[in-house]
Amino acid sequence: MYLKENQDGIVVVLNTEMARHNTRLTTQRIHQLCGWDASRNNSQLFVLNLRELSTEQRTDVLPKVMEKWKPALVFVDGIRDMVTDINSPKESSEIINLLMRLSSRYGCHICSVLHENKNGGQLRGHLGSELSNKSETVMDVSLSASGNISTVKPRHTRNMPFDAFSFRIDENELPKLAEAETTDSKRDKLTTLFAEILPAGTRLGNADLKRKILKKEEMGDRTADSRIKEAVKANIIIKGKGRFGLYSSAVNHAAIQDGDEDV
Repeated sequence: MYLKENQDGIVVVLNTEMARHNTRLTTQRIHQLCGWDASRNNSQLFVLNLRELSTEQRTDVLPKVMEKWKPALVFVDGIRDMVTDINSPKESSEIINLLMRLSSRYGCHICSVLHENKNGGQLRGHLGSELSNKSETVMDVSLSASGNISTVKPRHTRNMPFDAFSFRIDENELPKLAEAETTDSKRDKLTTLFAEILPAGTRLGNADLKRKILKKEEMGDRTADSRIKEAVKANIIIKGKGRFGLYSSAVNHAAIQDGDEDV
């Protein structure tokens, strides 16, 4: 841990997206992980919700936080909300220069969170490029096909890279180390899921199939859509022709094909 040699160091978390309720839950989770009393604020942790502030106001908070608490570690979640245009070279350069200046002046580590592009897996916009170029380490956090396991791995680092690791959220909503899902295990889980909700001989439209997935597992609409696409790509289920083609089991489809060839 970054604070291993600085047990009394202060940690600041700046969140620009979460509702206050979720920010409070995150704060309680950190207290539990550190073995602190979750019913009262620990003097080593400050979590600020910046969701209701303007972009300029959020940016102004950074130097004030540094000057007031002189933290050892700062999380900015997410850095995208510190600029108005994620593709602006001027804004991107200004916010990155501010981070580097504050990090050097106060001798602290700053960890920024930024989403990847949906296609291509690259950090978003000019801001992402600048962050990647200037950061000591860039880490990727990816979610498994089942949606249960998150894996953290180094994308690039100026020093020795760390080993990738995975974690899950347990029944107490706390992260626990876990084994990464292999491609085989992902396929097995998809096969089991669709064998139950789309048995051989059954044909369903997209809406009905997604409804069954949501009833079977707790997930959002987008994740359910991803499951369907992954199953089609893995040849676990087959989509009929046309925009509104019906879905059926690939096992059933293969059996029909074999039967046709024997005739």
